[in-house]
Amino acid sequence: MALIVLVGTAVGETLSTVGFLGNSGGAGAHLVSVDVATVGKGVSGVAVDRDRTLWIGAGTAVNRLTLTGGLIETIPLAPTGSMVVSSSFVILDDHLYFAGKTPDGRWALFGVAVHAEAKTPRVATPVVATLPVIVAGRPFLLAGQPLNGRVLMLNDREANFSIPDSERGRCLLDVFGWKPGTPAFERLCSVPGFAPNGVAVDPTSQRIYIGGLLPLGVNSNNVRWAITAVNKKGDVAGVEFPAARGQSQFGPVQYCAHVNVAGGALWDLAWYGFLARLSMSGEADPGGIEKWHHELGRMAQIVDVGDVDGKPSGLLACACGANSALYLGHWQSLARRVDWVRRLGCLPVMKSLWLTQKGWVAVGTESGELWWRFEDAADVPPRKAELHIAVTPTVQRGTQGLGLAMLYALDNPVKSLPRPMAFTWEPTPNNEARGLAEATPLKKPVGLTVENPALDGSGWMFVSDADTRKIWRTRIYRPGLNPDNMQWQPLAYADPALAARMETASDLAWLSDDTLMVAI
Repeated sequence: MALIVLVGTAVGETLSTVGFLGNSGGAGAHLVSVDVATVGKGVSGVAVDRDRTLWIGAGTAVNRLTLTGGLIETIPLAPTGSMVVSSSFVILDDHLYFAGKTPDGRWALFGVAVHAEAKTPRVATPVVATLPVIVAGRPFLLAGQPLNGRVLMLNDREANFSIPDSERGRCLLDVFGWKPGTPAFERLCSVPGFAPNGVAVDPTSQRIYIGGLLPLGVNSNNVRWAITAVNKKGDVAGVEFPAARGQSQFGPVQYCAHVNVAGGALWDLAWYGFLARLSMSGEADPGGIEKWHHELGRMAQIVDVGDVDGKPSGLLACACGANSALYLGHWQSLARRVDWVRRLGCLPVMKSLWLTQKGWVAVGTESGELWWRFEDAADVPPRKAELHIAVTPTVQRGTQGLGLAMLYALDNPVKSLPRPMAFTWEPTPNNEARGLAEATPLKKPVGLTVENPALDGSGWMFVSDADTRKIWRTRIYRPGLNPDNMQWQPLAYADPALAARMETASDLAWLSDDTLMVAI
């Protein structure tokens, strides 16, 4: 869950710990952890209570953290095996509410008291007997703010994406409210739209902001990703919103109206670390402020952390979607940007580790290839994040490192075979590792090394594969780290006993005496 930085003092002496990376709790009782089995399956928002402590999902539990990232407590979900699946958290009357799924796959609204006696064990449990019908394939969307003592939910009545665009404007989105202590949600209003993607509340004006595929104009049936605002009766909320506002101009990625309210502004959260800030009337203010910020990934929720000494702090907390981390950032009103100052959470999955000769540390995680400096503190945000994820050790030549990588995600179902890629701590277009060749035939690569990587000309590249239980090799042009993907062949052994031992090969290393060292 944390990357421990060790230093050896002299030959024959023990290693000593000098720091931690990637886990804001550092060590001991404050170490942050999540249920690794849920990584990639759930999603988590973030909430801030009146004590300015932070709540974030931990898979089958929720974690409560200090502003410096230390773990205060972990509260499990019940029944056992339930999982947090909630892009928004909301606090109402000192209770935390969030969406999740029970072990039988059913949606539930979970709740837990934010403040309780320290000696009283707490669990988060379902709190509503009856939910609106959530159609298959749609999320359980909660607003991050309550309205008039109610938790709000946005739902749609139609999940059929085969409906022509020209007909989608006739579909309806329903806003429901639930008052604690009552058995069910109550429909508050309905608006034209399809495929809901966000809902938020401005507590001051009591506007309800809705994001999804919405008709752009009165009596229009054509839809696009857009944001609108209504009152609790579903009427247009003021002259600023005569019609839904589309935000696709903040590209090159498509913004999908994942609307949040925080810091006196609207925020639209998009893929690949794209983030836009809008005025409360839906206009660019200044518009897109982040792009290719892969450590943020597909953000889930942005909230105000709160005032300091009665004055707005400008401090925001942003949940990255995965149940592993959130980021704290300061909105700089003059510079019109967010400065990300802390990463709170842990590293539940570490598929690879690269310590460069220039003092950089790269970790292959479920949310990208994250880069730190060796001397960074445990809560420092990554200096860089690359989109693709190294799943083998990395061989360095100059400022680049060759590793086999998964594209976009560790469990990418479309492009599931690893491919050779060049990683670097230097700036790259779109913060994306450079592809060196097409996908390899190896499904579960473990170890990787290159014959004399500092030399010029061609050499051999070796990879151990847990799927075939063999060591494979192919030719590689070393100056460009370009492997030949047409020449992959398993190593052959004259000794059957040696062949059997090589079936458990893991890590590989090419030694200076021109021998291949194998860990088995």
